[in-house]
Amino acid sequence: MTTLESRTLWKPFSPESGAPKRVDENCLLELEALWSAACQMLAIEPLGDPDSNEPVRFFKLMDSFPCINFSLLISTLTSGGLVAVQTQTGYELEASVRPQKLLANLRLHFRIEPRLEVIMAEVAKEEVNGRDKNRLDRLRTQSLALGIAQEILSLRLPRVGDAKLARWLIDPRRAPLSARRTLGQLLAVQKLRDNISFCWSGFFEMNASEGDESVDSLTDEVLVPEFFWQDALARTHPQATHSASEVLSADLGLQQRWSGVPICGGFAEGDFEYIDILSRSWREAGALNSGAGKKIFVFKSPRIETIEFFDHASGIVFIQGGLLNHTCSVVRERNIPCITQVGQSFFEAIKTHPHSSVRIDCNLSDENSWVSVLERGSLRSGR
Repeated sequence: MTTLESRTLWKPFSPESGAPKRVDENCLLELEALWSAACQMLAIEPLGDPDSNEPVRFFKLMDSFPCINFSLLISTLTSGGLVAVQTQTGYELEASVRPQKLLANLRLHFRIEPRLEVIMAEVAKEEVNGRDKNRLDRLRTQSLALGIAQEILSLRLPRVGDAKLARWLIDPRRAPLSARRTLGQLLAVQKLRDNISFCWSGFFEMNASEGDESVDSLTDEVLVPEFFWQDALARTHPQATHSASEVLSADLGLQQRWSGVPICGGFAEGDFEYIDILSRSWREAGALNSGAGKKIFVFKSPRIETIEFFDHASGIVFIQGGLLNHTCSVVRERNIPCITQVGQSFFEAIKTHPHSSVRIDCNLSDENSWVSVLERGSLRSGR
């Protein structure tokens, strides 16, 4: 592995966080205070630059976009045991060569276990009613502490791809024995975070003018990169992986398909509808008409707002998104066939062929899960 000079790795907030692409600086400072309190709950000390007089900050606005200092996050959550290093193709997590850092990382894992149990017990007793600011701040701090604990727990797992990890989350019995306890902890923590997710409602305030180029659309939007180094946030326009003619041939009977990561196993096929969840036009279009039959819904990412559609869904497709979030947890609970990370070229295909149909095939026994675009009339009535 070839690494470049040490630099700071920043990551913009993920869409499933529920945060808008632009937030107010005061909102970010409040989040920083909650994050600091969450670290204290777990007895975690942020590892800032010892040569800097600047206060430690995990969050920062970059070109008005909220971002997290991923280098600081990783070093803090491992007591310096892991470091994010730049490579020719992006970044990798590299283990420290200093034995004291590795020992500090082990001590951190033992230290958070009893504190995590206390937080989980407190959250389990919480009631939904009562939303005064002090209570909401306490719940937000507990939610962040649980999220931090999830990140630490996930670092205990073998380094496998998202596809294999997704299958383990769906059915922990598929995982090695050594990983099952950690998977059980991850799922239990996620369940508790789900129960108090209401505490974040209204926390973030949009700070973008109408028509701002950060508006969430998969067509001509300006995209924030998944990560970037130092203080340079390069904003780019999305490029389809293939042109429409390359993505689909004229004969859709070929059933072009894309691999993805399963969120919930199963099979679904039928009419689809793409929903731009941040555009409220879908309400006017009657996308949730109770008289209509179930269909496959396609979303950009597993934002919490998409859950409103699940009662009307025979299947769910996310263009991008992670595995451990509230929305994916609800998908698994409701046993809706669901696939994520199918990519921009899949969107280009359904945009070019809006009257086609979609098939989701998440057979957990197979190495890959697939989503296909095919002509209406070529659907099969069963497997």
